[in-house]
Amino acid sequence: MIGFDVTVNENSKTISNIHRFVVCLIPLAIVTGSFLADLFAIVSSLIFLYLSITNKDWKYYNSKIIKIFFAWCLFLIISSLLSIDPAHSLESSLFYWRHGIFAMSIWHIFDKDKLIKKYFTVSLTIVFLALIFDGYYQYITGFNITGYEYNIVHARLTSFFGDKQILGNFLARLVPLLFALIISTFNASRTSIALMMFILFSTDVLIYLSGERSAFIYLILSTSMIIILTNNWKKIRIITFFLSMLLILFLTFTNNNLKTRMVEHTINQTNIFSENYVADHELFFISSYKMFLDRPYIGNGSKMYRVICKDENYYMENQLWNSCTTHPHNSYFQLLAETGLVGTIPVIFLFFYISYKLIYHFISKFKSSVITPLTDTQVCLLIAIFITLWPLNTNLNFFGNWINVIYFLPVGIL
Repeated sequence: MIGFDVTVNENSKTISNIHRFVVCLIPLAIVTGSFLADLFAIVSSLIFLYLSITNKDWKYYNSKIIKIFFAWCLFLIISSLLSIDPAHSLESSLFYWRHGIFAMSIWHIFDKDKLIKKYFTVSLTIVFLALIFDGYYQYITGFNITGYEYNIVHARLTSFFGDKQILGNFLARLVPLLFALIISTFNASRTSIALMMFILFSTDVLIYLSGERSAFIYLILSTSMIIILTNNWKKIRIITFFLSMLLILFLTFTNNNLKTRMVEHTINQTNIFSENYVADHELFFISSYKMFLDRPYIGNGSKMYRVICKDENYYMENQLWNSCTTHPHNSYFQLLAETGLVGTIPVIFLFFYISYKLIYHFISKFKSSVITPLTDTQVCLLIAIFITLWPLNTNLNFFGNWINVIYFLPVGIL
């Protein structure tokens, strides 16, 4: 029996080392695209299931939030089965629960492995530095180091993401996570502070250069919250954000294509100066709302917007756009149309719960007799989740594999 126990322990140690290696490669996998990002997340989840069951670590399964999440996933499957095309809808709902398992696997390894936080922070930092170098190289030369061309006319910078215009989304969603990891992992030495300031400044400007307006909104939102809510690192963020805004203003006035994309096109789409102009996103939202009204409780099934948007009851168009696309580009409109009130309300409650935690922390800062309930690291992690749930912005497909790896990564770490 002793020999058997030693063998089991050795196997668990080996698998734990493999798990650490896999998790540390996840930032790089996300950059390569949806396939490897999802594959590495699945491998991490399978390793977690093996280790937790072998070692009888049931606490990871007893979390109320986890139980609610899996109940919600069960509803998604039921909604798909009741849709007009169950086979198509089940493609995104049948295994959506795996993202929760992935978050649990991240929770498990950060809980058990003393070295993972340092290694993962280094890994994510290297990925950020690589994107920063390659992104600016592409902006200056017109091509990134792999030869992919910068779309100068439409001011869309993509770096290693190639023809996928998601560089800004990657950086904006993960920079609060990187900030949280750096301030909790490394001491406040001159080297770490200088590195952090360089990354923050360069990332701010690069997000703007990517031409992704939604990502730039996330950046402004998360940065404002970090400055307001953190205790010990706000000065660094104020300095880096102020300097980056100065450079962004300079680039805007010296680059007409960038100005057109980020300023003029945004003003046009806000419908401020025209009573008749209807933007493409507005058509998506109206169609989503009509779908919701027809099936308000359980929705039409996940991944079904792209199918039923062709129906004459929901199809809309103007002189430039029509309402048929893969998803309505806003998570809440997508959830209302595809999952109804039953699927949307839990997400709304989660948004308000995160908001409550951050507001309570903010109020506590002004009460001398009360210790602030959150550390700066926890604040940054909550902000990373908050911007995922922020309703007043356009989003990628809520059920997309690539974006869900990014969604659930800070959840597991928190």
